[in-house]
Amino acid sequence: MRRALSPIYYLVLSSFLLAGLAYAAPLAGRLAGETRGALALAEAGVTVVWVGLVVLITRGIAGLRFGFGASLAGLAASAAVLAVSSIVRGGLEPLHSIALIYAASFLGCVVAVIFREPNILLPVALLAPAVDYWTVSLGPVRQVIEGSPQVLQHVSAAMPAAHSVQPILLIGAGDFLFMAMFLSAAERLKMSPSRTAWWFFALVTLTMLLIVSGRGLEDGVPGLVAIALGFVISNRRHFRLSRSEIAITAGFAAAIGLAVLAVSMSARR
Repeated sequence: MRRALSPIYYLVLSSFLLAGLAYAAPLAGRLAGETRGALALAEAGVTVVWVGLVVLITRGIAGLRFGFGASLAGLAASAAVLAVSSIVRGGLEPLHSIALIYAASFLGCVVAVIFREPNILLPVALLAPAVDYWTVSLGPVRQVIEGSPQVLQHVSAAMPAAHSVQPILLIGAGDFLFMAMFLSAAERLKMSPSRTAWWFFALVTLTMLLIVSGRGLEDGVPGLVAIALGFVISNRRHFRLSRSEIAITAGFAAAIGLAVLAVSMSARR
């Protein structure tokens, strides 16, 4: 009987592939040439591979099933590498992005320890996109983008572009944190971590492709919308709510939606 490969093997392999993609993406663009359709196809291919590798890394870290102490140690080690790469930076952009993904993922695993049963995760999944929307579109992240865009580079991972040596998108650490948090909680609470990872891949890829293609989302979109939706869809059978809890959850979701709408309308005035 063949022995199953260790999660660490997949984690290391996907990390090396993600680092290599940063150098392979511009080559894919050169091979595609100047034709718009071919270049768009190369860009889409890089996007799909990048998202897939990121999901593999976060899934791999969650799949290690580390306890609180081990996850904290992983966070400390990743943060140390991230700090060094932030200082040196020249030529270490892939290392910086990978270290940030690792640090955010281990932090997500640390946070996931507080969840004791699946039902608690449902309101978190409902609230997370609203908080993300506020921070990205109206709150501190927007202020950083407008006032000190260089700061954002230190707390974001870069997705490589097929048409340039410069990254096409910067993805904030919060997206990786919540992705790993949901995966770790699903792993520990015996929910559906593998199905969750597949939904993350599908929905985040779709979102990123819309952004890259310029279909009305050029300014970006809160990534936690896709992540939270993927988690709820893939684990819906694990949420066992009473009628009163369903009513409360529905009211909670409606209140969040109205609050986001009100804040958005007031900000545009």
